[in-house]
Amino acid sequence: MWLRIFGPLDAGEKLPLMPIYSRPINISTMKTSSKFNKIKKCYYLSIKDIIWNVLNNPSLIRHMYFGPGQEVTYKSEYWHGNLWSKSPLYGQESITINNKIYYTGDFIYYQENGIRLGQIRAIVLANEILKLKIQKIIKFGELSKNIQSSNRQVSSQSGEKIRNILLEYQHPSEYTTVSLPPSENILVFKLFLDLYYDDFGTYRNVYHLLGSIYIQFGNMPIFLRQQLRNYFVLELVPFGGSFDEFFRPFIMEIKFLESGQLMNIQGQKY
Repeated sequence: MWLRIFGPLDAGEKLPLMPIYSRPINISTMKTSSKFNKIKKCYYLSIKDIIWNVLNNPSLIRHMYFGPGQEVTYKSEYWHGNLWSKSPLYGQESITINNKIYYTGDFIYYQENGIRLGQIRAIVLANEILKLKIQKIIKFGELSKNIQSSNRQVSSQSGEKIRNILLEYQHPSEYTTVSLPPSENILVFKLFLDLYYDDFGTYRNVYHLLGSIYIQFGNMPIFLRQQLRNYFVLELVPFGGSFDEFFRPFIMEIKFLESGQLMNIQGQKY
């Protein structure tokens, strides 16, 4: 049997734990007894603190992925999907070809049985080579006969659209803004955060449930995401608390981080 003796901490010493914050929230009278307090505390951690601790954990960051979307036969990771490859928030948003920079969402002319017009949908890594995924623009004469109509023919010739432009599908690059680092020498980590919300009972015979928000990092491979220790609790809310009220600070912090923040990771600025 191994025994370990834990002594008291010296003055000024602290355990290497993330700080836990608290704030008051309103409790709904529709969900609780009239004898309950109308205001209670909820407890939460800072998403920035969680990110810093994960990225400074050598056993985690060495497995995390921050590159472009990948084209593979068997898809098992987030970076194998369309969301990662198309969105500039996660995948690669630009590529340089013959000293010219192309961005996802750009319309280009390319060679395919002649000169064609198309839109760059994504920049992906296929067999260790960066490639462009291009959606070609179909002309009226190339449509199948069952969807050719006189109205569609007239609109294609006049350049008009049949439906309202607001109903058109937008590429993520059209509504997403990516902040550039203050220097080209600073590497950028793009994080894919997966958010979960759950209620669970804290006592065996009492119905009152405790609300919990926790996150995962989509940059981790699936074998790490399947481990319970890699679910990070973000906030605990008492029974009857308003979801919108306790969730609002998290949204504000995410928007702050979206503008780009410098962090010291493994002794280097990112």
